[in-house]
Amino acid sequence: MDERAVTNVLAECGNNIDAAIKRLGELRLSVGNPAAAGQQEAPPSTPPPVTSQAAAAAAAAAEAAEAAAAPGGPTTAEQWVEVLVGEMSAARDLGDARTRAAGFLRQFEAFVARYVRQQQQQQGASTSAASPEPGAGGVSPGPGAAAAAAGGASAAHQSVAQRAAKLAEENALLKKAVQIQHRQLQEKSAAEGEVASLKAMLAQYQEQVRTLQLTNYSLSLHLQKATNSDALGHHHRGGPDVF
Repeated sequence: MDERAVTNVLAECGNNIDAAIKRLGELRLSVGNPAAAGQQEAPPSTPPPVTSQAAAAAAAAAEAAEAAAAPGGPTTAEQWVEVLVGEMSAARDLGDARTRAAGFLRQFEAFVARYVRQQQQQQGASTSAASPEPGAGGVSPGPGAAAAAAGGASAAHQSVAQRAAKLAEENALLKKAVQIQHRQLQEKSAAEGEVASLKAMLAQYQEQVRTLQLTNYSLSLHLQKATNSDALGHHHRGGPDVF
């Protein structure tokens, strides 16, 4: 799955994060080539600086990251998505969301590194256990046993590589979800600013309407007064002559 395919899926799903992640997962399964998955990870973006207003949010995000990175935390893609959605839902503003997203990505990368390290340690232990030792008579194992041990080590290494590639692809999906959430927050902020501007214009127009209504009422009174005065003068001038 290349970057163009990811971009097309994001455009197709719009602002629905869950649908985008699900669609990307389906495409990943349809490809069925775990060796190429490690090449799809987007280059890590530099997290924006944390402002003083988001200091408290940074501390809370760090505590949440430590708690989730501990043993017993999220281990599957669905669980990590739930953690991401929870962090974004708890964000108070755009700066808070950026801080929480940066903490979440650090947390997930630490989880991937810890998992790969554990797999490598298990691989080393299994290789040591599978390597036969010389017998009591000093006779070394035959070439068949050495080949079997080498084959087991190669299979374990391939399993670890496939798992690491899968985790890297899940990390790329989560980063895309963070980008979508960030864009949604920006659009929401712009919409709120536009609504505030429209409300100010509405208040100004309402004030102009009240001013025009008062002016119209004043002109109506003047017109009525002028009409009554004109009618009274005409009545006096048009009366019958008295002899």
